[in-house]
Amino acid sequence: MAPVCTASTNYCAENEMRQCRYDGLGYYTWGTCAGNTYCLAQNGSVSCERKPCDAGSSACLSEQLGKCAADGMSLESVSADCAAQGKLCTIAGCAAQAVDALGAGDQIGVTGQPLLGNLIQVQAGRTLTQIEAYLTLPGSRALTWAVYEGGTNNTFTLVASSATVASGTGFQSSGAISYALKPGRSYFIGVNVTGTYVAYFSSQSEAELLSFGTAEGAMLAYSLSSLLYGNVNPSQLYYLKLTTTP
Repeated sequence: MAPVCTASTNYCAENEMRQCRYDGLGYYTWGTCAGNTYCLAQNGSVSCERKPCDAGSSACLSEQLGKCAADGMSLESVSADCAAQGKLCTIAGCAAQAVDALGAGDQIGVTGQPLLGNLIQVQAGRTLTQIEAYLTLPGSRALTWAVYEGGTNNTFTLVASSATVASGTGFQSSGAISYALKPGRSYFIGVNVTGTYVAYFSSQSEAELLSFGTAEGAMLAYSLSSLLYGNVNPSQLYYLKLTTTP
């Protein structure tokens, strides 16, 4: 018999999440991506992810601004090609930089875990130039801003970091940074706080659309290290702002 799939691999087919049998002669179906989601195969695993735009709405895809098609995966029409202008796409039009707000400050959480952030699925390559997090710091606190790239089996590798010191309530900033976010990759982006602090977040029913991808949910970790093992909480997003350039 001819194989129907690559033995012992995870893959997407007909919007189903599948695992090929050890002999390649059949497969097991984990689930079907329905509604506003699609099946994504990445780093040896498969998952249901938020479609990159809402049908009929204005959207940014591949640094082009236009009207989202009925499939939620492409543009029905293009009103501006920002990439051709050497700029990036925002809903307001082509720009030299974009500031995407993630979550909101309508809920407060006190956590014993120093590292917090959000999981981002990148669809358009951008350079990340600043991270901001809305926090209450009761005194002077050492902050380490971190970018982790997702790998296999829910692992995340530290790829960029910077340090600042801050206090008070409001958006705390990483200052100027520069890291190229690659399309088709996932990133955990956040901040590690030394000492007690209060974080702000919002609830969500699905991933939040950004100008360059989607914010999948919140993550916490007990320490800042070169390699993390973590799971995303898709029902929450920490209140962050990400500044990006082409």
